[in-house]
Formats: sequence, structure tokens, C-alpha cells
Amino acid sequence: FAGSDSKKRPREFKEIIKYLRDKGIDNLTYHVGEDFYDLVDGLRAIDEVINDLNWQKPNRLAHLLALFTDANKYYEQKHYTVTMPRKMLLDNLEWVRKNAQKGIDLADFVLSDDTQGNDSIVVFKLNRTIIDVVKYNQERIRNEIIRREIPIETCPTSNLRIGYFNKYSELPTCSLLSDEKSVVTINTDAPGILCTSLENEYNLIALALKKDKGKSNNEIRLAVERLRKNAEAAKFR
Repeated sequence: FAGSDSKKRPREFKEIIKYLRDKGIDNLTYHVGEDFYDLVDGLRAIDEVINDLNWQKPNRLAHLLALFTDANKYYEQKHYTVTMPRKMLLDNLEWVRKNAQKGIDLADFVLSDDTQGNDSIVVFKLNRTIIDVVKYNQERIRNEIIRREIPIETCPTSNLRIGYFNKYSELPTCSLLSDEKSVVTINTDAPGILCTSLENEYNLIALALKKDKGKSNNEIRLAVERLRKNAEAAKFR
């Protein structure tokens, strides 16, 4: 499954996935949390795959950029303002109210009648507590994916160019490597378009671990070997 999360919500594939599972097909990969209007929308899409579609290993997940984007930097860059279709904003705000941790004022996440915009597109000013909500749900969803031991396809160069990251050490790959329980792998995504190769992607992450993370040569060797073993174990047969 690869496309726009905003044009086709993951839960809309529920019957198709049920049909495939009934036929014994259990080798699916879902690209999700990469194409979003807002971080909340990206997280909501990932949450739908995990819960509405009951995603389990050996089925894989790819990209998940919304899980690893720095919420503070993201919303400061956006001036805590989102512009999107009204229906999507209403769905996002409903998801926030449902998944916010205790202590968050849910009244901050209600669309008022005087919100700027027309019937289709609206501009909404977010309260700064959105950062706390996003961080809470990033951790919650990430922990659940790792708990389920779902293989995660990361694509370093693609993720850097598409996502809100400044360098390779900020990417999901390096973040997931810090958790020994994560089943993280390295992939190329679109090598022809990105002018890269699998060997190059491994090298770029190795350099990031050395330059920015201060890892020793032996630690890098172990990380690369872990990535290779994860990829071998996650391969569909």
C-alpha cells in the first residue's frame, strides 16, 4: 500500500485486507505517515493502520516520518497554524480529543464557527499544547509498533528529502537503532530518482552514527550487522 494517506484513509482498506487475510495472504507492506497536511494527520494515519487494520508482523510498515518529526521545530516553523480541508481538520481534532493525555484542555481543539476559511478549506490556529499531545502519541504509537515487533522499512535519503529533518542522524533509522527491540531495516525507496543504492544508504547511516552520534567503529559494525539481520528476517518468502 503506497500513496496519499489524505486521499485514501487506511481504514478504507479494511475489507480488502480482511479478504486477503482470509485467503492466507500475510505479506503486506504499508507506506504510511509520510504524506500529511499536519503531524496529527500523519500520526492518525499510522494509528489507523495499527489499530483499525490490526497490523501485525510479519507485515511491514514503511517510512513513519510523522513518528520521528520534532514536534517543537515543526509547529514553530508552521507558526502553530494549519490549513487543510475542513473535514480533515474536524477528523484530526476529534482524534486529538480522543487520544490526548490527561491534563490537556480539550476545549483548545474544537473548531469554532468563526474559524477563518470557506466551506472546504480552513485555517486553524493551534494551542501550543498540541506539542505535548503529539509527543505523547508519537511515543505511544512507536512503542506499540515495537512491542508488536513489526518490521520497519526506513529509507534514509528519501526520508531526508521528504521529511522535516536536517541531517541523517535525525532520521527514523538512527532513532530506531537506539532501541534494541525495534526491527529496523534500511531500504532505497526509489534508487533511480534519488540517485542512490543500498550500499550508499548503509554508508550514509554509518557516517551519521560516527560523525553525529559519536559511535565507535565496533558499535557501527554491530549496528550495520543488526540492520542486515533484520532485513534478512523480515524478507517475505
